[in-house]
Amino acid sequence: MKTKSLILLLLILVSSAVTLSAQSVSASPSASPGKLSQPYTPTGQQVQLLAYHPAAGEGSGAVTLTFPIATGEQLYSYTNSIQEAQPVATAQYAGTTVTVPNAQLECGYFTAQPSQIMMTRAYYWIFDYSRVSLGDLTLTADYDAAEPCQQVTLALSRPLAPISYHTLQGATMQADRGLIVRYQDLVYKEETHTFTAEQKEEQLPETNGGAWHLIAPLTDTPFAIIGDRFTEGVAEQYGLPIESPVLQARRVELHARYRLLSAGQSQAADSTASNAGQLPSSLSAPANVEVDLIANEPAAVIYQIVIVEGAAPSEEAPVVLQFNGRQAQYTFDKMGTYTLYGTVSDRTASCTATSQPVVVTVQSSRLEVPNVFTPFSSPGVNDLFQVVHQSLISFEGRIYDSWGGLIYSWSDPNGGWDGTCRGKPVPSGVYYYVITAEGADGVQYHKSGDVNILESDFSQQPNFN
Repeated sequence: MKTKSLILLLLILVSSAVTLSAQSVSASPSASPGKLSQPYTPTGQQVQLLAYHPAAGEGSGAVTLTFPIATGEQLYSYTNSIQEAQPVATAQYAGTTVTVPNAQLECGYFTAQPSQIMMTRAYYWIFDYSRVSLGDLTLTADYDAAEPCQQVTLALSRPLAPISYHTLQGATMQADRGLIVRYQDLVYKEETHTFTAEQKEEQLPETNGGAWHLIAPLTDTPFAIIGDRFTEGVAEQYGLPIESPVLQARRVELHARYRLLSAGQSQAADSTASNAGQLPSSLSAPANVEVDLIANEPAAVIYQIVIVEGAAPSEEAPVVLQFNGRQAQYTFDKMGTYTLYGTVSDRTASCTATSQPVVVTVQSSRLEVPNVFTPFSSPGVNDLFQVVHQSLISFEGRIYDSWGGLIYSWSDPNGGWDGTCRGKPVPSGVYYYVITAEGADGVQYHKSGDVNILESDFSQQPNFN
């Protein structure tokens, strides 16, 4: 009983091995004196498509093919379907290979046990690439009529010759060549705020008309068909690449860089988070801002920097600044919300781009005055009579002694009095300040009062009025 079970198990294993051999192609054939391409298996198929490339100067001579084969299998070929498959009469078997001199191309091959032919699923289809080569074609590149600022149309001088094959079941299929196009482009690098050159390669889908649409590159470039999935290592043999004339770039891409050079805000005033890492979303006037526009030159030619009132760009928004150029500085001195952006046009002035808008708010004004400070007794602490301020567009401060004599004056709200007169410390006691200022919101400030200079109260902190 055990012996019968063992025999049955061996029969099952042998049968499975035979079926597996008929189901899969694990290795690829070779050719001489030329060579075969790398195999290509279309999605959902069990075929290895291989192109035969004759040796240099060989022409259309006899081809010898060598296939891997398992023990007990034979090599079969067919033209239209497995129903007409016949053993290859000239096949020469030697161990794990079978060689076919004067082999036929444009047909299918498979190996199988003679009793398992109709169970075959995997096969090879070998074709002569010289019949479908690209060498006699020319390539043109032009802008798409519907989207001339965004897309390029590539076209060949004639439709491609189809690479057709027949499945084992007799269906006629057309292989996707996978044409590869190469061209130059520019890529923006955020970390350096520059465009850098980059060579790109794309695989083109199969089309009946021999025309393709690509996103327009950002630099002047020719386009070149450098081959397809079957021409690796032999492209020059077929006159490849096929190159178009240089296409002048039209598509423009714009990026804006903003820097806050200075702002009318004391260190004690509140600050706000940065907008996109470039500008604070909230500014204290007077705020001096620098705008730099970066675009893909030489395609980009005409630059404009725009600042409008409001939280979004629109034709109705009041224009604050409209500057023709790549770089500009502007000082915000009025409270409100503003939108900053840039535009650029190409050499033909027909293609444009706009940078990402940035919205900032200039804050309302604020002015607070201390009434005490200790310029001499606590070094590094409360040494300066200094206002806390925000969004002041004008400022004037004066210090008087008890007799009405002017001791000190200043016009920068970030400055202040250090308790000296003509370079010498003044006596402790009461002094008087008169401060006038105007806010970015139009508020007029007139503040006056007394300020005490203390000699020994190290813990005294100022009160603000």
